[in-house]
Formats: sequence, structure tokens, C-alpha cells
Amino acid sequence: KGKKVFRLTGYVNISPRQLLEELFYKIEQVPTWNPTLVDCRTIQPIDEHTDISYQVCAEAGGGVVSTRDFVNLRHWAVVEGVYVSAGGSITHPAMPPQHKKVRGENGPGCFAMRPVEGDPDMCLFQWLLDTDLKGWIPQSIIDKALSGAQFDYIAHIRIRAASLAKESHHTSVASCVDIVGETGT
Repeated sequence: KGKKVFRLTGYVNISPRQLLEELFYKIEQVPTWNPTLVDCRTIQPIDEHTDISYQVCAEAGGGVVSTRDFVNLRHWAVVEGVYVSAGGSITHPAMPPQHKKVRGENGPGCFAMRPVEGDPDMCLFQWLLDTDLKGWIPQSIIDKALSGAQFDYIAHIRIRAASLAKESHHTSVASCVDIVGETGT
């Protein structure tokens, strides 16, 4: 029997580059606008495109799925004009399993942020999620919790994108623009 990999696809009113910045370079700020995550931080930067991060997910499934934490190796690149942030779980001595948290495990997964032709301030957001929540939870509950978490996540991304559009269209200092150049290559 194969593993389930969850896929979410939806349009978001934000440029692919700016969304990558929000999800990769500003990871510590994500819980301030996305309540599906309780804590996010970089444990170890590796290079401009790669790091090791720590994330704590909020309870899901109406509290049936308790808080889970994850340690992930993440890397991003622009592949044929698409911003891709991929990663998977690893162990790291700076973040051993935490008291009162179940350490989940992410298999290979990614966010892809595709430009929308004719609209530079929009992207097609795609998320492949391969995760093992660990613990003794029936698969039907896990399936509902994970698909629900993906829908919640993109809803919060859309709200964040609308908030950023009101603020301005400026990118941060040392953003991915500085690293890949304006052309995305």
C-alpha cells in the first residue's frame, strides 16, 4: 500500500517572488499571520537558498490531532521560471524532540509558485505534502486534518497577500531578487 501525498493548488494575488520571501526568508513571522503554525524559526542557515527550520503546527481536526513539530531541511530555486521551495524532515542536534510535542516527519514535499501570464502580482500556488504525523490516529482523521490544514494555510496566505498589497509592493533587503536577479534566473 502506497503513501498518501496531499496536493493543493490555488491562485493567490501575490507575485511568486514575494510569496517565496514570505514563506522562506520571513519564516519567523509566519505565525503572526497564519494561526495553523504556532512557531517557526531557522535553526541553521546553510547558504542563501538552504536552511534547517523548525515548525510547530497548531492542533488540527478540532483538537483530535495534537500539536506536532517538525525539523526540516529546506532549499529553494527557480526552475524554468517557477519558484520552488522543497524540503523534508531531518534530525538536528540543536532541536531534539520536545517535551509535550509529537515529532512529525515530512517526506519530500514542496511549494511551487508559478507566475500567471499577464498578471505579475498573481501566482499559482501548489503544495505537495507528504507527512507522517506519528501517533495513534486513524487514517481517516489524518486525511481530514491534513486536507483541512492545507485549505486553512492557503486561506491565510490569501489574507496575508491582501494585507501586503495594501502596504506596498516593496521587497525586503537581501531578498531573493538580490540573489537570483530581476529575471528570475
